[in-house]
Amino acid sequence: MASAEPRSKRASPLAIVEGFVPWIVYWILIGSVSFRTAVLVAFALSLALNALSLRGGRRPKTLELGTAAVFLLLTIVTFATDDTFLERWIQPLSNFGLFAVALGSVLVGRPFTLEYARETVDAETAALPGFVYINRIITLVWVAAFAVMTIASFVPPIVEGDATIHEGGSSLSILGYWVVPFSVLGVAGIFSSRFPDWFTGGMERLDAAADAPPPSRPATLERLDERCAGGLVLAVEPLRALADEPWTVTIEGATPDQSVELESETVDMAGRAWRAHTTLAADAGGEADVPDPMALLWAMTPADDEPAELFIAPPEAMAVNVRARSAGASVGVTAARLGGDPGLWVSEIYDAQVTARLFLPPAPGPHPAVAVFHGSEGGLDSQSATAALLASRGFAAMVIAFAGAEGLPDHVIDVPLERLADGIRRLAAHPEVDVARVGAMAISKGSEGLLAAASRISDLPLRAIVAVSPSSRTWQAIGEHGPAPGRSSWTLAGASLPFAPLDGDTLMPQMLRNVAFARLDRRRHRPTLLHLGVAYDLAARAPGDAVIEVERIDAALLLLAGDADELWPSAPMADEIAARRVGRADDESATYPDAGHLLRFPYQPTAALWTSGVAFGGTPAGLAAAQADLGPRVVAFLRRAL
Repeated sequence: MASAEPRSKRASPLAIVEGFVPWIVYWILIGSVSFRTAVLVAFALSLALNALSLRGGRRPKTLELGTAAVFLLLTIVTFATDDTFLERWIQPLSNFGLFAVALGSVLVGRPFTLEYARETVDAETAALPGFVYINRIITLVWVAAFAVMTIASFVPPIVEGDATIHEGGSSLSILGYWVVPFSVLGVAGIFSSRFPDWFTGGMERLDAAADAPPPSRPATLERLDERCAGGLVLAVEPLRALADEPWTVTIEGATPDQSVELESETVDMAGRAWRAHTTLAADAGGEADVPDPMALLWAMTPADDEPAELFIAPPEAMAVNVRARSAGASVGVTAARLGGDPGLWVSEIYDAQVTARLFLPPAPGPHPAVAVFHGSEGGLDSQSATAALLASRGFAAMVIAFAGAEGLPDHVIDVPLERLADGIRRLAAHPEVDVARVGAMAISKGSEGLLAAASRISDLPLRAIVAVSPSSRTWQAIGEHGPAPGRSSWTLAGASLPFAPLDGDTLMPQMLRNVAFARLDRRRHRPTLLHLGVAYDLAARAPGDAVIEVERIDAALLLLAGDADELWPSAPMADEIAARRVGRADDESATYPDAGHLLRFPYQPTAALWTSGVAFGGTPAGLAAAQADLGPRVVAFLRRAL
């Protein structure tokens, strides 16, 4: 998620100075003129500020109104008491009044710094959660400063009965009335001027780090073909397999009753080496059982032990070295995990209606077909691996982009559902596609758009829908700077769809923590992550029509979700969808324990449960179990339905 607001539109930290003018004048006068004169001048200035606001057509600010009220009360006090009383108590009373005004502004939901800051930015920036949060923090710091000022100034008259604010007072009077209060006031002023830059600058650095391309790591794999050495035999079958196919690994000829070291290694698309290692025990016959051969893939972690971004396999084929060692003997083979059948036909479409990448099986059609939609990451690349594997199983599969590609918006804001519908129709009309056997598959934000389109556009030629990490409602859009105020993710016929609101305020403490501890995270070799799920409140009030009417969808649904999703509550939303479709015997669903948001099709390393600074949730083992089930389940469902 990007920084709280654009730096060029941030509020000036000096904006609130005008609200303190009566207080500044009062503090200057209080030690050099009579108490009544100082208070009356400050009271007059506070009335003038309120009058100027009214004359300018603005509602007086909380600080202006509160200041006038405080100086009105202080005026009454100065005329009702003598100078001896005022020498002791006027400073603590005035400080307490300022504290009460500041605290009251927070309690009534109008932090006084926010009112000044909003006048320096546009309405959209002023509504951003980050902008509001920064000013709430600044106001609370001022409240704390005024509280310290109040306490410090009450000490001298309580401890010393003859305390005075005039020169010649005791050391305690000087400290309590002047030194401590105005030192704290200076600290609060410095904080107000520097905190916005520190916070937004830190967020920009985190964003830049999250969006930076992965560093080039020229790791290479030596091709291995030593299947037998010193009696030790290693077999990996099949040596060439599609990325979603399981393999078997057998070890024979090891020294009986001795340990066998089994290793695997691969290189991701960025050139980073990943490795897995396990120790097995050979039986009396020299055979070592490999209980989970696929752990040689999913249990891999970066060889350099640095925090890893999400594993992305090379698009065409991923080479994997598997090596076994026992009693000085070493054998190894190189297996290939194919991204798709080498005979696939791949083409791309770019026009005003459709941006897509089509994968056709090698055999002639017509084929059953699947339209594949990405999530909020956008573009064609993220779901091309899924489409290639579906095409390798006999489906014409087309990745359809609705954001994040050339000519499309960068973010899912006011995206026309017609773009998704046009892509489905374009796929159905392809000469290699059987129009009577068309389905769709989408993940995350794409599932939200797909289900919304299928429920609202009645003529889509869909017989089956696979929704991975699905949504049961249409949500407020997320832009570059967080939740987009008043903006929907989707439109239909030019009108914005109703949306459930996101609670962006809940993300701000995380963002503050991330900025504060980013360096510590780097030193401890751990990622700095944002958990977006807290912003999605299923219990929050939302327009009733923001709920997707999935009961209107005629196609069969397969719902897949992880119960540890930290990006949004996909498992509860999948349950909501299923509850609205009671009686649909052709629907299916699966919720995977300990799996997070990103449920991917092929077998691959699961160590990195995040990307671009956003947490997906789950555990590596939970995600591995989910991806082992997901691929076969999706293919079986689509074959039955199509």
